[in-house]
Amino acid sequence: MLGLSAAPLPLPLPLPLPLPLPLPLPLPLPLALGTWHLALGTWHLALGTWHLALGTRHSALGTRPLASSL
Repeated sequence: MLGLSAAPLPLPLPLPLPLPLPLPLPLPLPLALGTWHLALGTWHLALGTWHLALGTRHSALGTRPLASSL
C-alpha cells in the first residue's frame, strides 16, 4: 500500500468539446466534414492526453489494481 497516503496531484480537466465556428454557406461537404473531423480529433487528443496523465499519476503513486496485489 505504498503511496496511498500521498496527497493527490491536481489533474487538468478535459477541455469542453471544441465546436467549429459557423461557416458561410454554401460550404462544400468534404470541407464541412473535414472541419468536424478536425474538431473531434482535437477533442480525442485532449482526452487521450488527460488519460495518459491519469495513468502516469497512478503509476507514480505506486498504487496497483487490487487483483495484481494478491
